[in-house]
Amino acid sequence: MKIQTFLFNWPRQYENTCKIEKDLLEIFDNITIINSDDENKKENWINIGNESYFAKQFLTAVNLFDGDIFFHVQGDITFNKWRELIND
Repeated sequence: MKIQTFLFNWPRQYENTCKIEKDLLEIFDNITIINSDDENKKENWINIGNESYFAKQFLTAVNLFDGDIFFHVQGDITFNKWRELIND
């Protein structure tokens, strides 16, 4: 079963998004970050621009989804039990 993980970033969430990305990469081989923060970009992220908030981020993720489970995380959350969540 393939869990495909999408993480959304937007202005003022960069540091937290990077932390979440790091934490999730301990569990998953790949995470797709869909970014709408023109001031903070990474080469491996899908950078869609400041004018593209949740609706466009979500539609981008849906169009990229080819897994069995769609796992979506917002860049502004605080959580530390990822492995437990995934196992459940």
